[in-house]
Amino acid sequence: MKVKQFILISFLVLGASGLTRGQIAEYYTGTAYESMSPEAFEWAEERLKALDEVVGLSEDQVSEARDITVRYAYRVHFLLQKGMNEEQMTGNKDNLFNPRMEEIQKILTEDQIELLSASWADLEDDNRE
Repeated sequence: MKVKQFILISFLVLGASGLTRGQIAEYYTGTAYESMSPEAFEWAEERLKALDEVVGLSEDQVSEARDITVRYAYRVHFLLQKGMNEEQMTGNKDNLFNPRMEEIQKILTEDQIELLSASWADLEDDNRE
């Protein structure tokens, strides 16, 4: 079994919060995302965990949501490298929140979208961390 397949299966079995930063980073080895900082992978993992707690992602949704979140974490990674102050960083994360949530909504059921909408402000606050 290939390493990526093993990691993906492990991820689906353990759930979104069961992967360590190292496992997430290893999953993306060989992709554009492998250059991301540990902080960016941690940011992605924390956002995915918060989303899962709110809407209860299925195994299939976890994989898709992880890919979406890592794509946005990649942008956060570059923001972190620019040495922005906290206010600038928060503003840029805010600009990334709505597009990320729009993509996430495409993989959710109607019931999950309602849960997401009810927790929007909390997730938006979480996004700023």
